[in-house]
Amino acid sequence: MRKLLVSPRTALALMGAIAAACCAASFVPQIADSSPAVIGAWRSASPLTYRLAGVLRLDRIYTSPWFLLLVAAAGVVLAYSVRLQFRGCLSGLAGSGAPAVQFPGQGRLSAALSARGYSMLPASAGEARFAANRPGRWGSPVFHLGLLLVIVAAFLTFAFQQRGFVQLIEGEVFDGAAADFLTVNNGPLAGRFLVPFSLRMNKLEQAYWGNGQPRDFGSRVDFLEESGRPAPALISVNNPFRRRGVTVYQSPYYGYSVSLALKRPAGAETLTHFLLDRAAVPSRPAVGGADFPGTGYLFWLEFLPDAAGRSFFVKDPVLKARVTEGGRVVFDGPVPMDGTVRVGADSLRVAAVRGWSGLVFVRDRWQGLAYAGLGLCVLGAALMFLLPYRELAVALPDAGEAVVRAVSGREMDLLREEARDIEAELKKWKE
Repeated sequence: MRKLLVSPRTALALMGAIAAACCAASFVPQIADSSPAVIGAWRSASPLTYRLAGVLRLDRIYTSPWFLLLVAAAGVVLAYSVRLQFRGCLSGLAGSGAPAVQFPGQGRLSAALSARGYSMLPASAGEARFAANRPGRWGSPVFHLGLLLVIVAAFLTFAFQQRGFVQLIEGEVFDGAAADFLTVNNGPLAGRFLVPFSLRMNKLEQAYWGNGQPRDFGSRVDFLEESGRPAPALISVNNPFRRRGVTVYQSPYYGYSVSLALKRPAGAETLTHFLLDRAAVPSRPAVGGADFPGTGYLFWLEFLPDAAGRSFFVKDPVLKARVTEGGRVVFDGPVPMDGTVRVGADSLRVAAVRGWSGLVFVRDRWQGLAYAGLGLCVLGAALMFLLPYRELAVALPDAGEAVVRAVSGREMDLLREEARDIEAELKKWKE
């Protein structure tokens, strides 16, 4: 078992498996971060892979039991390595009070090595030991301890994480109830996710490069306090907002909300919102469909924010709808922005066109532990590279010349060359 824990192959295999899982999460849509249109398109295009991903929990990798086991195994291997490294450093520290070996010519040898930054260590098996940059010996264990803290923080985060995705239309209020989330992806040890504040979506902010690619986008929101005074904030991709233990992230999904009002012959009017993902280029319409609540109608919409196809901003919008009932087409054509059309025996009108934005709410209590681990990693790396530990052993035969041997160092080839230089220097002194 010990050989398995200290084997570099074990650590590399676990790190490789974790890296492969993270890469898979970049390609497979994750439930808590994707809009319903993306998930629905995936399910329609490839139902078999969609079901397989659900069974293997590839659609929620970071909270899956198998991923947590990988992280836990990597933590155990790293913890054992850290234990061995600290034991070695502490044993050397404990022996530092032992008397150094006494030998003829000690002063001259010590002076030669002292000029190179070495100090004498306790003797071992008839050898005199010298070390340089002794604090640097702690660099590797400190670095790996920091890495262990990061892995522990990652395990606790994935096990207890609470994460939810919501689509908010401009002017809509999110009350923080678990039922209001469109999708939720909690860790296996997490409880029900309740956000301790309300949030009103005011405006979707968009900016584009000349080639139509997004330059920046975000959500202007108001955090609604119990005092009644709203606290405005801008949440963007590079500017998440943290409040009362919950971090709100801007998701990469946003688009247009087309609100349609359907009036029945009896006079009752029903309003529903169709949330369409923004198209890749402004010349293509945003598309999407769903059933109309309370009716047998199935809608498929194509919305172009700019009839000229040059802008993503709503300037001269065009809406086309295809409506079926029981598999029979009852309407197929344009829907005017300021008029009504007949859909069967009913009349349909556009009530509003607004933007919608996807926001991701995350409760993560272990960020402090992860930052502490990163700090230790930086400290350990600084010790290793700025104060590289070097250790030499000098054999002390009864007669003849001393032999200098490289024992430990980050650059062993350079250390062996230094050992040869010291031997040559001692020979010159003897002559």
